[in-house]
Amino acid sequence: MEGKSYLKCRQEDSVLELSLADDSTRNAVSEGLCKELLDRLEQAVADRKTKVVILSAQGEYFCSGGDFKAFINSDENIADQVSRTIRDFFNPVVRSIRELPMPVIAAVLMRTQDRPVFLKSLISSVAGRTHRNA
Repeated sequence: MEGKSYLKCRQEDSVLELSLADDSTRNAVSEGLCKELLDRLEQAVADRKTKVVILSAQGEYFCSGGDFKAFINSDENIADQVSRTIRDFFNPVVRSIRELPMPVIAAVLMRTQDRPVFLKSLISSVAGRTHRNA
């Protein structure tokens, strides 16, 4: 993938870990991140080796939300740009996750009372599907 990389990918046997890796934006959702994530998810389906996808993040933040600094630096109307980014980039990623033939686990590190707590949630089940062959 050309240019800046927003993800670190690690394949171990049948498990693919996609780790958000843009400390400069606290892993904010951007067009670049969505494009790279969609590409990696498509590759996971195509290679048939991957049976589970783990979404994680490097750094202190899992994801800070949308990359609004990118919107401010554009000539396009901010409301139009946000709408287009959600429609053209974010929604396809969500659809891809929902339609993957394997489970997707979100691995999120949260802090409570100054102690780290590691949470894993099966986001595939939130999307309303089950996996019998995972």
